[in-house]
Amino acid sequence: MKRRHRIPEEREETLNRAIEFLHQDLQQSTAILGFGKGLLYQYVRQQAQLAVSQRRLYDYYRSVFPEEVAGRRDGNFKQRGDFKVPGPNFLWSLDGYEKLKRFGFQIYGCIDAYSRCIIWFFIGRSATTSISTLKQYLRAVQRLQMRPFFTRSDHGVETPLWAAAQAALAKAGPKKLKYTDENRISHYYEQGDRLDSCHIYGPSTRNVKIESWWRQLRGGATDRWITFFRELAGYAIFRENNLADQIAMYAIYGPIIRDELGQFVCLWNGHIIRNQPNRPNVRSGVPMDLYHTTEDPNWGVSLSQDDGSPDQQLLHNMLSPLEHIDIETLLPEETEAWSNQRLQEIGFEARLDLEDDSKRPYVDKFIQLRDLIESHQKTGSLPILQLTPIAAGGALEYERLLQRNYLADPSLSGDPLPTAFNAQIAEIQQDDLDLN
Repeated sequence: MKRRHRIPEEREETLNRAIEFLHQDLQQSTAILGFGKGLLYQYVRQQAQLAVSQRRLYDYYRSVFPEEVAGRRDGNFKQRGDFKVPGPNFLWSLDGYEKLKRFGFQIYGCIDAYSRCIIWFFIGRSATTSISTLKQYLRAVQRLQMRPFFTRSDHGVETPLWAAAQAALAKAGPKKLKYTDENRISHYYEQGDRLDSCHIYGPSTRNVKIESWWRQLRGGATDRWITFFRELAGYAIFRENNLADQIAMYAIYGPIIRDELGQFVCLWNGHIIRNQPNRPNVRSGVPMDLYHTTEDPNWGVSLSQDDGSPDQQLLHNMLSPLEHIDIETLLPEETEAWSNQRLQEIGFEARLDLEDDSKRPYVDKFIQLRDLIESHQKTGSLPILQLTPIAAGGALEYERLLQRNYLADPSLSGDPLPTAFNAQIAEIQQDDLDLN
């Protein structure tokens, strides 16, 4: 990172270089059109390595894109509560994002409630099915070599399998705690495969941390895509039940959306949440740094380092049946290769002409590819163009554990969530959640 510039000429030169960088970047992507002041500043510092004035940079941005800035300012969100959490990995909040689902893009994510660090963020054709979310959860546990102390979600159909996996891991590596109630009487609390000893259900609107972040995602990355795709659907340029339209959607916009939203997640985890005196429960700092803090205890339950230990064996046994299930690809290899070849032939380049299509990128190429796909289908030629199958279905071992929890099977281990813990988690504070 360059030093800060101390003379006016240097500051002016740096600002001009930052402006040039923004214009070049906008030829590849419109992602920055959704950024607030903090994320825009962080993006230029990270990507262009320029120590530019945040105020002057945003003043320029505001003068060039007044509609985008006004749209962010006028977005009055409903205030919700905020949790108090004692440290990283005490609580992971998980949920799906539905706004792009009708256009083929399912999104599922997990945020650490203490640090607001995004643990994982996934976009796919089947990101919110029960099998897919189970695989996402288990891969996160495998990568981090730990599970969170608690997980929280709504009662969505995608939740039961991974929640049951959380409970199974809690039994394999139980955590026992001593706590004091409101009468100063000491108690012991132990987790196990009883679901309410390690997982918290609640309505989506009370899953505050992840719901808050979805609003950040919409304001910073997805809103223009939602508006654009709705326009395509409104004019029947995109028909959500038409195979040719779906293939063209994935071939052109799939990589772009994955790149832009992935970039937004990286920026989020590295940006500074400012100090907010009127909201003491909002921790200031960088989410990734807060997640790795040593100032507060890390509540994650680590897996054993022995590959033969019960928890490692359990994780391996739960992941093994999922290895062959493809949750990554949007199109089969043959269909993707055929589509990319046609795009090359019609001169498609992921480069924007902002004067023509910054809000409606690549519409003409989408229509051309869609028509080529329909023509190919009518001839019956090979390859047969198709979509990647949705990852669906269940796993009997998880379903059995879930059924035992519903029936309150007395053989389940672990204690129900103590009142003292429940009160701490459920404590609600008013919070406007403007975290840029």
